[in-house]
Amino acid sequence: TLYSLPTAGGTPTEVVTADKDYGIVGFDLSADGTKLTYLESSGCNQSRAGMGKLVFENLTDGSRRAIDFPSEPPAIIGDPVWEADGAHVDAYVRTGMQGYLARYDSTKGNSATPSSNPCGEYDPATQLTGALDTDADGTLWFAGQTGESMQVLSCKDGQPNVELTVSVNDSPTALSVSPEGEVLLTDSSGRVWVGSAGATPKQLPIDDKITSTT
Repeated sequence: TLYSLPTAGGTPTEVVTADKDYGIVGFDLSADGTKLTYLESSGCNQSRAGMGKLVFENLTDGSRRAIDFPSEPPAIIGDPVWEADGAHVDAYVRTGMQGYLARYDSTKGNSATPSSNPCGEYDPATQLTGALDTDADGTLWFAGQTGESMQVLSCKDGQPNVELTVSVNDSPTALSVSPEGEVLLTDSSGRVWVGSAGATPKQLPIDDKITSTT
């Protein structure tokens, strides 16, 4: 079940519940707060092992549409993210040993591996992407593991640009970009890194293992 909670504290409100035998493993809210996209996975459920769904839900009228992932691969890694137009959703899709950035239309189409790409000049062979975010200007950001480090890139007009490099070889699990351009990157070891574009990132002094930040 997915809940909303005021950042100042308060009572959580149930927003949506996954279908039977599924769990919600990634999500994003549109910039205007009216649409939700989320990824449902069957996890270890033996009757639906390896199955998933990418769901688009209108929180105003309750309408819902889903794209089925009948087996893995293909599989979405990390959170799907809304584009600024409120109609398209971007995600990193593993198709086996490789993957790519996929652009889904929330209003039509049923392919788990659409041909549309939100960052056409990006070569996915350069890193293993693990986290995405869209900033306040609608620019797509994504982070990946290169084999020597973690890199955070932005993409404008189909052109990728390296914004931040963390000199630790780990897998990004969550990415968040503030309206001012500050980057929060969480890795699979539970560390959180913070920095702005072009600067040297710093590890936040957190004792607990963190799985996601915003």
